[in-house]
Amino acid sequence: MNSERKINIWTLEVYTGMAADTWRGKCYLIAMALLACEKGDGELVTGYYHYSDNVVDHGWVKYPDGAIADPTRWTIEDTTPTVYRGKETDNYDEDGKRWEAELDELGKRFSLRKGEQYEL
Repeated sequence: MNSERKINIWTLEVYTGMAADTWRGKCYLIAMALLACEKGDGELVTGYYHYSDNVVDHGWVKYPDGAIADPTRWTIEDTTPTVYRGKETDNYDEDGKRWEAELDELGKRFSLRKGEQYEL
């Protein structure tokens, strides 16, 4: 991993002027702040984060070597504030490809065409 990738929660709080406990729902903003602090080679990725039976609109940073950094994952999982760094797990759904496939499968089960709504 690139040695420039050492930005932590405290650094992001200082950079953004926002306390970490106010970051819920601000994943794109905090991920952009992480990129700005690192001055590195990552890019902002948007999509969804799947956990338990929930799906959340989400943003994180992806690097050319395949590693990711997610400074707000802890707000979704309700854990200790930390910048997640590591491999992209199955929870991450870049560009919503998995979510779209799941919706298409549901549509097939209910014989829906794209854009149609199911009436109860």
